[in-house]
Amino acid sequence: MVHQGDISLSHVGTANMVADIFTKALGPKIFGVHCYALGLRTRHPRLKSTSRSRGGGV
Repeated sequence: MVHQGDISLSHVGTANMVADIFTKALGPKIFGVHCYALGLRTRHPRLKSTSRSRGGGV
């Protein structure tokens, strides 16, 4: 099939192998990059922290 031109092969560098998400322990940054590349999204986004104080002022 490759010789007939039906399929083309190309090199994929280590940093771009999104399948690593299923086979390796990855750091949070690269894990997030690969999730995004695969189209994976969280169902419940993380809550953002607030810097409000809980003091008793008005």
